[in-house]
Amino acid sequence: GQEGQAAPGVAYSGQQQQTSYGMSQAAPAGRGQLFVSGCQNATVGNIVRGDYMPYTENHGRPVYRRSQQAAVNSSGGVNMLDVLIYFWDDRDGPAFCGWWFGPKVGGDQ
Repeated sequence: GQEGQAAPGVAYSGQQQQTSYGMSQAAPAGRGQLFVSGCQNATVGNIVRGDYMPYTENHGRPVYRRSQQAAVNSSGGVNMLDVLIYFWDDRDGPAFCGWWFGPKVGGDQ
């Protein structure tokens, strides 16, 4: 279950971030594909930009996974992470309802 977990989102550098960095654009690129472009924050942009394919489902909506893992710098070096786009419904309140980027569905990162 996802209950009791922190808010879904992106926290690759120790803080939660939704897609408000220049409002990255996710546009259909073909059957079920998404292509994400834009993003005013260079660090977040390098993580989220790219092609996404349908991967699984969450809360009745598709979950998309980036075709290539993202290289993310950390104190231990460079980590390769999956990047997902997923929908979270309002079960945890309206502030958490919407589409999110993250390394896993419903995580605190």
